[in-house]
Amino acid sequence: QNLSLKNISVSRQIFPFGLKIHLNTRTPIAYAERILDNETIIGFIDKDGVFINKGNLGDINLSKLTLRVFGWKEKFKEILSEIFIAQEKYEFEIVKISFSPNGFLTLEEKDLKTIFIGFNPNLINYQFQIINNLKNEFKKNNFSEKIDNIDLTDPNKPKIKVFKP
Repeated sequence: QNLSLKNISVSRQIFPFGLKIHLNTRTPIAYAERILDNETIIGFIDKDGVFINKGNLGDINLSKLTLRVFGWKEKFKEILSEIFIAQEKYEFEIVKISFSPNGFLTLEEKDLKTIFIGFNPNLINYQFQIINNLKNEFKKNNFSEKIDNIDLTDPNKPKIKVFKP
């Protein structure tokens, strides 16, 4: 049940006689919260989207974690893993990932602010391409500081809401 362990292998050694035990632990990359029986459980997420209870970690320096995940559920592991892969692939910095109780996904990117992704995880890679293209275009035109939110729930018709002075 200790989800901070990724895998364990045990091998028998003949000379010198003994057992060798190899532990591979999970490395947290994000702070996380999940709701279980109306109680908020604090923990962390690894690159595979697996939730690690705070009590299952040893003494690890967690002050460098800038990403936060809220509303984690078992069924969101795969989509979280895809988000982490996309963040490495493209040039954007996600600082917050939120799942509503019914599964609506919202991201917060450092420059683009709030991005509504929606319910359809099959569109996530296409949505990330759009986010990357938007970020690159906005960077050229110094436009990103004027953005309030981006709605990509229908990626074929993105909507951008900007601040009005």
